[in-house]
Amino acid sequence: MILIEGFGGVGKTSLALEVAYSCRIGNDNATTVSFEYLVWVFAKGKPEHEPWLDDVLNEIARVMEYPAITQMPKGHEKILKIDGLLREHLVLVVIDDFQIIEDQNLTT
Repeated sequence: MILIEGFGGVGKTSLALEVAYSCRIGNDNATTVSFEYLVWVFAKGKPEHEPWLDDVLNEIARVMEYPAITQMPKGHEKILKIDGLLREHLVLVVIDDFQIIEDQNLTT
């Protein structure tokens, strides 16, 4: 996990976007890891939101084009499916405004 921290308006999201796009497959300038998929989750504006883990899993499934996983109920089986996909593919998951999330299921 990498954390970009700073005051509001200093460009944290812009920095994360630049790093993410520079690491995507097909970018001739990528000098480190090249990711097959870029998953971006926006937490801003939803401080009271609860099921963050399920939202993140669903977004990963959507970006990777596995819509059937998004229809699965919350729980261990869905986590295992996404875990399997993340082990098979290089996926960069960015959670913008992660600091407002209080879902312990997402951070453990």
